[in-house]
Amino acid sequence: MVDPEDMGVAPLRRRIGTAPEGMTLGRDERTLYVIDRPNGTIHALDAATLEERARRTMRGEAVRVITQADGRLIVSNLADKSLSRLDPVTLAEDARLPLGTGAPGLNLAGDMLYASLENDHVAIIDLRTWAITGQFAAGAAPDAGVVL
Repeated sequence: MVDPEDMGVAPLRRRIGTAPEGMTLGRDERTLYVIDRPNGTIHALDAATLEERARRTMRGEAVRVITQADGRLIVSNLADKSLSRLDPVTLAEDARLPLGTGAPGLNLAGDMLYASLENDHVAIIDLRTWAITGQFAAGAAPDAGVVL
């Protein structure tokens, strides 16, 4: 962690598992959530100190985590080809959505989630109903950075 406004502050380092990959800030920007991909563990860290607040092991390899507008988290579980919706404080799972294939990319646009799938499609998920409402074909290995 670095302070972009004061380069005189020494970087703070924190090792998270064997291969940290996906991460997101909580809605209040006080918690940083990091996925340790091969272990499928989500870590909740204090965003100022990087001290661990909580952790939860998912269903095997997990790759992405994003924060919904209401603060809940969505985790992409590659191992069991599903999405999990988690409480941001307890990390308890309140919903699971089977996808039939892995989703290595997640992008939010309002109440819609676009999940880039390993089968070269993008699934459209309505977060209000927690259901897949459509999909479309994409090029090989879709993984959008921004949905406009």
